[in-house]
Amino acid sequence: MRVLQIARHERFAQALADGMSATRAYVAAGYSSGNRGAASRLQRRDHIKQRVREVLQVRVDAAADAAATVKATLTLDKQWVLDRLMRIVERCLQDVPVLGKLGHPTGFYVFDSKGANRALELLGKHLGLFSADEKTPAELSALLAALAGGNGSSERRVYDA
Repeated sequence: MRVLQIARHERFAQALADGMSATRAYVAAGYSSGNRGAASRLQRRDHIKQRVREVLQVRVDAAADAAATVKATLTLDKQWVLDRLMRIVERCLQDVPVLGKLGHPTGFYVFDSKGANRALELLGKHLGLFSADEKTPAELSALLAALAGGNGSSERRVYDA
């Protein structure tokens, strides 16, 4: 359906679609104030109801299109994240010369161990290197003892690092 032929009806339908009450939409459309009955009757007319549904549908479609555009623009996929994490690890682990007050290298080098550790942790989690069924040191000692055929008092022990 296209724009209503009667301009006041179109403004009334637009105002209803904006969330106004029928009485306020009636006044906003240019009708006299204080006539709640006429506003209610106009609101119940089929062409008004149809136009309000159309206006709302157009707005929903526009919002969906905008959301799709934003999503396509900001698409992050798994490979992109992994590539960035690898770049972070490489940058954090490189030796960066410490510069003196005049900007000359002092002979010392630093690297960002916290950033590298966090990026490596995220990569490890993604690759499944840290599974939920990891063994504790005591369980590993018992497993080694069982594999060695001992009674658990094997000389091989696993200590916390």
